[in-house]
Amino acid sequence: MSKTLRAALVAAATPFALAAVAPSAALAGGIERTPQSMEILFAPGRQVQFSLGAVRPRASGTSPLTPGVSSGNVFGRYLQPEIAVKWSLNDRLDAALILDRPFGARTRYPEGTGYFLAGSTASINSEALTGVLRYRLDGGVGVHGGIRLQQLCCDARVRTATGLDYRLETPTSRAAGYLVGVSWERPDIAARVALTYNSAVRHRFDDATEEIAGLVPTQPGPFRTTTPESVNLEFQTGIAPDTLLFGSVRWARWSRFEIAPPLYAQAVGGALTSYDSNVVTYRLGLGRRFNETWSGAVTALYEPRSGDVVSNLGPRDGRKGLGVAATWSTGPYSVTGGLQYQRLGRATTFAPTSARFSGGSLMAAGVRVAVSF
Repeated sequence: MSKTLRAALVAAATPFALAAVAPSAALAGGIERTPQSMEILFAPGRQVQFSLGAVRPRASGTSPLTPGVSSGNVFGRYLQPEIAVKWSLNDRLDAALILDRPFGARTRYPEGTGYFLAGSTASINSEALTGVLRYRLDGGVGVHGGIRLQQLCCDARVRTATGLDYRLETPTSRAAGYLVGVSWERPDIAARVALTYNSAVRHRFDDATEEIAGLVPTQPGPFRTTTPESVNLEFQTGIAPDTLLFGSVRWARWSRFEIAPPLYAQAVGGALTSYDSNVVTYRLGLGRRFNETWSGAVTALYEPRSGDVVSNLGPRDGRKGLGVAATWSTGPYSVTGGLQYQRLGRATTFAPTSARFSGGSLMAAGVRVAVSF
């Protein structure tokens, strides 16, 4: 095995740990929290990984409905865990299982501020179990594909611009999607390119509870939502001994995502949450192996603003970020720690509230422990 390849195997674990523990994806386009990376498929041999990220976003805004009053920080802190296991079944076939929380939201307008949405809360929670197989062909080419089982639930308590107190609570919806992809590798220069298509996953909520205080209770019909299809392009290459250039481009079709319960749509109009534009996220990084034990990486990310109006339950548009990570390795064990800082893009929410959020920030820390067996 070449020196460059040995370095790449160590250094690659460092940069992509940032994605695995969520800081590089936190508060991405729509309600995305992980980039659904297939990096685990290319880990050498058999490996189990456990990741945990702690994310602290901040953003505040003002609205002409309550002039001169700040909303206060509207984003809640959260933890982002992930577990992944990879096996080499033979010299051509690999398998992996990934358990993560790919989508989520936690919005809380503080009480007592005088802001028109004070006391409003909303959360979206998801979990996904992905099983994927990769088959290596000749010439460094490989193909991969799998099934993704996903569950999703929503909860919201919102004081609308018209003064109505609205409540939504859904049961957990379970649905399935799939992924397919192709890859190419050249081990002598630690080069790899992997392209993955992730299908949309369609959820149906048959027994959602909707209430508006002061109105005669009604029995709303079912409603649907769809987590978006996406395309990931991930790449890396050795550019010097012990040095790795890596990155990714991710496209997600958020323009087809909305949460529009029927009672809310009838009484208030529109959707609780929706997006007009699709989102492209760019990441680029540099990994360096310092010695047999330590390696490190720096990463940058960019997600352009769409300029669209956004929901009051997700007031952000675009982001820029910088991350650092370090990995300690010995024998079959490696431990990676990472920090990420992001600037969230300014945003304007739907009329008639037309709140303006001048931009926020995000701090995140994560750790990943990997064991080869």
